[in-house]
Amino acid sequence: MWQALDREYTYLPDGYDHKYVYSRIGYNLKSTDLQAAIGLAQLEKLNGFMTMRHSNFHTLRTGLIIEKMEEFLRLPVETPNSKPSWFGVPLTIRDGASFSRNQLVMLLESKYKIGTRLLFGGNLLRQPAYCHLPNMRLPNSDKIMKDTFWVGCWPGLTTEIMMYMSECIAAAVRSLIK
Repeated sequence: MWQALDREYTYLPDGYDHKYVYSRIGYNLKSTDLQAAIGLAQLEKLNGFMTMRHSNFHTLRTGLIIEKMEEFLRLPVETPNSKPSWFGVPLTIRDGASFSRNQLVMLLESKYKIGTRLLFGGNLLRQPAYCHLPNMRLPNSDKIMKDTFWVGCWPGLTTEIMMYMSECIAAAVRSLIK
């Protein structure tokens, strides 16, 4: 479960999830023979997984549009001529919102039991491992690092669960803007 941390990082937003803090440059490869065998078996289910992820993404996105959340959240869209297999649904707090990502994420997890994650490393140039590099202005990366999170669209989730998630996200946002 995501939670604010006591740790402080010079160039990262307050409460940045330690799972996405990179303090050393290197590799993180952990594939084992067992994992590879399971992966091969899962390939037989790939088309079904992709169909469900696509459906779950659209169910959540449509629910958030119905709940009129576009005023507060940037909702992802598929680029023309693409059909991604969504790993999760990234949501970005719009500029000028009266609440922060941390406030929304903490409410979703504590009150509604909806798991969230940060969008991995955010602006990698702000990570401890890379902060010695020349400071380049990457405003879009900074925005994502500060204001984006995602919720899952795992193929085992049902349409009802995805609609529940969109309703809870909307309820959480509404409770934060009052």
